Parts: sequence; structure tokens; C-alpha cells
Amino acid sequence: MITKLSKKVSFYFSQNKMIESNDREVFEYSFEVLFSTFMNFGAVAVIAFLTNSIHITALYLLGFIPMRLIAGGYHAKTHLRCFLLLLVNYSLLLLAVRLVPITIANDVALILLAGSIMTILILAPVADQNKPLSENEYRRNKAISQISASIYTGLLVLIISFCNDSRIALPIVLGLFSVALSLLSSVIRDRIVSNST
Repeated sequence: MITKLSKKVSFYFSQNKMIESNDREVFEYSFEVLFSTFMNFGAVAVIAFLTNSIHITALYLLGFIPMRLIAGGYHAKTHLRCFLLLLVNYSLLLLAVRLVPITIANDVALILLAGSIMTILILAPVADQNKPLSENEYRRNKAISQISASIYTGLLVLIISFCNDSRIALPIVLGLFSVALSLLSSVIRDRIVSNST
């Protein structure tokens, strides 16, 4: 659906001389990424609004998006799979934040933070078969992911130590935990594929 829409839009732009016909493929891909992003975040925004979880969602995305862009990880082969994975991941986040008792939220956050940061430091960046990295990108992303992981750790330890609201750190940590799971998923899938060939 998104691919067809992207092709139609880029064809329209090309027919109306808004873009060069040689550049159509680049614009098709760009529109595909743009429409996919709007669809994904539009769905998250609607769910956040309907479940009164806007602040939880914002904190989760604060942990997830920057680290995911740097560290890489699993990329689904289709936009539909990506969309469904995002919805499952996001639904589990909302469930976890509501089910974890406030009295142990900081302890859970610290445990998940330790596991997530260790995974990110060891594995990141992970180039997925659907989104490869050049050697320069790998080196740069490795350094940035290590610095980012250190900054996240310092800030979250401060939040957990000094903030009265124990629910602030948990969504951010769950964002980092999602990135760590994405890295592990990609590594495991690549090993399974390489062992089967």
C-alpha cells in the first residue's frame, strides 16, 4: 500500500516536471520512508491520546528513537511487519508501565537499564540485512552509541536517585530495552541465516 502510494506520488511529480524522471526512484524511496513514518507515529499518537499515555509515550520515545537511530538493530522486511512490531512493542510498554507497582518501578528500571546498556555497549551498532552500514558508518555509530549509552546511564541513575516520581525513568529505560531487544533479534536472525547456508 505505502509502496504503491509512493510510486503514484513520485510519478505525479515526474509527470508534472516537479522532479527529474531520473530521480524518480530516489523520490519513491523518500516518500515511502516519509509515509511509513507518518503511519507509525500517527498510530502511536492516537493510542497515546486514547489511553491518556502521552507523557509515558514521550518518555519512551526519548529513550527509543535516538539510540535506535545510532545503534541500529532489527528491520522488518515490509512496512506492514514494521508497523505491527511497533504496535506490539508499544502495547507491551503501556502494559508494563501500568503493571509494575510504583514501589518497585525504580528497581525494575535499574535492572533493565543495566541489561540494556550492557547489550548496547557489546553489540551496537548492528547493521541489519535490510539496512547495511559502511565501515565508516559502523565506526562512527560505535563511538556515538557508547557515548550515548554512558549519557543515558548517568542521567537515568540521577533521575532514579533524586526524582520523587518513580514512573519517569521506567518508560525511558523501556525505550532502551526495546533497542537492546532489537539488536539481539538482528544478531540472532543473522546467525540463524548464516548457519543454515
